[in-house]
Amino acid sequence: MLKIEFTEKAIDEVYQQFMEHPSGVTKKKLHVVYLKALGLSHKEIERIARTSADSVTRYLKDYNAGGLAALGVSRTHRPVSSLQPYHDQIKSHFLKQPPHTVSAASHEIEALTGIKLGPSACRDFMRKRLGMKFRKMAVIPAKADPKKQAEFLNNQLEPLLEEEKQGRRKVFFVDAAHFVMGAFLGMLWCFERLFLKSSSGRRRYNVLGAFSAKGADLVTVTNDAYINSDTIVDLLFKIKQEHAGIPKR
Repeated sequence: MLKIEFTEKAIDEVYQQFMEHPSGVTKKKLHVVYLKALGLSHKEIERIARTSADSVTRYLKDYNAGGLAALGVSRTHRPVSSLQPYHDQIKSHFLKQPPHTVSAASHEIEALTGIKLGPSACRDFMRKRLGMKFRKMAVIPAKADPKKQAEFLNNQLEPLLEEEKQGRRKVFFVDAAHFVMGAFLGMLWCFERLFLKSSSGRRRYNVLGAFSAKGADLVTVTNDAYINSDTIVDLLFKIKQEHAGIPKR
């Protein structure tokens, strides 16, 4: 079996020419070489490319001897997108106003350049030319101020944490958890539908906790009503009782 050493650059070049070259014998030759570069056997290449064993061997020998030029590929022929002159303009526009759909992107590109793209061509342009991907958005707190957060961390929180390490005060992080007082039903094999007794309504068991920054102390207040300002007061009073004589913050 003919052995050919392919570099990653050579594989990328063969693949690009295969994708961009118009249909015909040259495209089939490129297909055969690309499959060979992926490590497929000659039998597999014959089946996938739908060509004969002799043709596979001949195409590979031609490529091994003369590269792409021997397959009939002109290196001077590299299709250029009609949108290439507008590349930076389109990229700048999409950085400020990301399109929600391919159709919306196609409409905006046409408005900017006067060139109308079909869905597939527009998708390929955004992915291959602009480097865009279809990603799910994420959220950040709307009122977050990175500058103020950094000031609080450096000027207030870290000095307090250092004092706690020295045993001069206690620092607690407070949060609440709400446990539903009901059953979460699952699936099981049975002869008739089964029923499980459970609490009615939307009752919850609430836990308001203060956890020491050092991870050693936990103070909690619990109820089955609500977490409100009165509950916060109860928690602070309980912390004061359990850690009397130590500054609180």
